[in-house]
Amino acid sequence: MSRILLLIGGIGIVLSGILAFFSVFTVSETEYALVMQFGEPKRVISDPGLKYKHFWQDVSYYEKRVLNLDPPVESMLLSDSKREREAKEFRAQGEQLAIEIRATADRQVTVIKAEAQREAEILRGAGEGKRTSILNEAFVQDPEFFNFYRSMQAYSAALGEENTYMVLSPDSDFFEFFKQVEPSGQSESVANAPQ
Repeated sequence: MSRILLLIGGIGIVLSGILAFFSVFTVSETEYALVMQFGEPKRVISDPGLKYKHFWQDVSYYEKRVLNLDPPVESMLLSDSKREREAKEFRAQGEQLAIEIRATADRQVTVIKAEAQREAEILRGAGEGKRTSILNEAFVQDPEFFNFYRSMQAYSAALGEENTYMVLSPDSDFFEFFKQVEPSGQSESVANAPQ
């Protein structure tokens, strides 16, 4: 039983020592100490010596020799800390406003792109309709030319790529319009042949 009491007492002494270590600080003659609690200034200590604070509080030190001593030092340190806190709040508000502006701009870009895509699809559909109408009129006016045109499109699609090879019979329907074309110079030689 006495060992347990000794152990509990030892733990208590260690914890008290740790708390005392974090609750005690010293201030030298050449500095001020500003005690802060969760970012808020609580008090300014100007007299040197061993001082006490709550273990959850922080201490910032400022040189007395550097500060301008015209205004009271305590009010200066507190106002500096207040300004720093206000600056952080303004920065946070600015970042929030920037996020909102970016989100609004992103939404507007999405809407504009969607509307442009829709208009492009409408125009593309109208163009395709007009093209089909023109091709139908061409077919009605000259079916033979229309067939020739469609064959040329097929040739272009099939042979348009570089390094494309096709193996077809010369009698294939694919070459229907090439069969009707006379070789160059043949008509002249027939016309100039002796009679």
